[in-house]
Amino acid sequence: MCDSSTQSAIDSIVANKISGNQMFTAFDVSLEVQKELKSNGSFDPDLHRHRYIKNDVHAAIDRLSSGVYSRQLRDVGAPTDAFVYYPNGTDPANYVPMTRNDAPAAAADPYTISIPATATAPTVPTSTDGSSDGRTPDARGTVCVPNYLLRNAGFNPGDKAYICLGKDDLGNDAIVVTKQILPSGAATCYTVDSYCNVRITKSVLDMCGFSSQKYAFDGNSSQVFVKTG
Repeated sequence: MCDSSTQSAIDSIVANKISGNQMFTAFDVSLEVQKELKSNGSFDPDLHRHRYIKNDVHAAIDRLSSGVYSRQLRDVGAPTDAFVYYPNGTDPANYVPMTRNDAPAAAADPYTISIPATATAPTVPTSTDGSSDGRTPDARGTVCVPNYLLRNAGFNPGDKAYICLGKDDLGNDAIVVTKQILPSGAATCYTVDSYCNVRITKSVLDMCGFSSQKYAFDGNSSQVFVKTG
């Protein structure tokens, strides 16, 4: 089991990938953890190589995905197949693996991989109106609002987020996540968690008449809109 600071870095990186609807492997998470630890001078090759923290990474993914993600063994360019974690309703075949340097090399950093300039990260699926699309409820019927949209709307961990019925910028019916109570009143209020996430429960979705198998998201500089996909 890794130390608390490493676990905190793992949890933060996994939560951000899940909230951003990214496809990823445990190795991708390990690389970002190593990068973060190197930046603050706490990286130890005898503790933080992927082989030492991979079980903690997989455990964090299982704990934080809450049924929003599935996984599939795939060829990702490594010596053996690896689990690709992907949002439910998307195709793991769209995952773009990094180009790896698994063979020994005199000048190579044995704890990292190289990424060619032409490599591109998988994109988040979008709907026809440009909103973030494809997110399905977890096993409890709860929907996680993407944290990048919350940040764009000015939310920070610990802020109050009011859930109201309203309209999006195009005039379509939507659940509005806002810092201020709309004239229509708030269905409920959540506190933004430490990962800048807001999770809307099934009972609130039902109360607002927005039960669906898929949700799309959009937003502006002050609000986030949740719509049926």
